[in-house]
Amino acid sequence: MFCKLLFLINWFTIVIPSEYKIPIRFGNVTVYDKSDGQKQVIIRQGINVAGYGGISGSTFLEGNGSFETSNAHALLLGGKLYGNNKTLTYTKKGIEMDTKYYFGNKIFHGGPGKEGLAFGQFLDHISRSFLAGLEKAKLFRRRRRQIWKHIV
Repeated sequence: MFCKLLFLINWFTIVIPSEYKIPIRFGNVTVYDKSDGQKQVIIRQGINVAGYGGISGSTFLEGNGSFETSNAHALLLGGKLYGNNKTLTYTKKGIEMDTKYYFGNKIFHGGPGKEGLAFGQFLDHISRSFLAGLEKAKLFRRRRRQIWKHIV
């Protein structure tokens, strides 16, 4: 299956001019032939109804002795993304793997050996959100008491 996919990517990148879009259901396939010799295939699908829906996509980039693939999947809730994006890169220097986690307006970076960093960033975000919520509740109670004193 992977060999068929690579053959398809090579065929598209050899035959197609600098940019070509193929429409698919709820998205498109875009093929780029960049001036620096790199070839890129991007597959995108998604739906957005009043800020709610989902997106999915894959990217393949090859050229100059390297190959990169990226997969992204996320939910769209209230106009904010919740999901992840995984990237695998093969270069002359070696193999690199990265992951980005989307949680609302925040992006957490992870990958092999970086799990603690992503988890720490996530916990820090949750604790800050929780403390901000507590602070709002405290201000609300204080205002309610001040208003109640003037009424009684």
